[in-house]
Amino acid sequence: MYTKLFYKLIFISGKLFSLLGPLGMKFDPSSKKFVGTAKLRKLQLYGCLSLTLQMLIACWGTHQVYTKYPGGLYNPVFHICFAFSFIMVIVCFPLWLLYFKQEELKNGMNRAIKYSVQFQGASSFVSITEIVAVAVET
Repeated sequence: MYTKLFYKLIFISGKLFSLLGPLGMKFDPSSKKFVGTAKLRKLQLYGCLSLTLQMLIACWGTHQVYTKYPGGLYNPVFHICFAFSFIMVIVCFPLWLLYFKQEELKNGMNRAIKYSVQFQGASSFVSITEIVAVAVET
């Protein structure tokens, strides 16, 4: 069911997301668990703070377009600024939730990996090579 590179793929994807900032934990292939470090939590905090700053700048720019430019609500630039501000707000709150609930997420991911690997042994699926072998014989 899983490839032999399952843990390596999780390690690489976790490394990528932890370096970019939204994930404050990494996957340890030797223990096969997600672990959190202070450095990754700091990177995650910097990512959350920078995204919050960008959200505030986008909202302030939307307010400036609404109040300073003619047309206000009917100005097409306002609609574009509002869309970007709305997207920033939508992205910002789950990222902060991820920051504050990191321990629960880490425990849940460790449990999911532990239980999913238990089910990989007994697979009731038929592989494509078995289907082709049967088709060639007939």
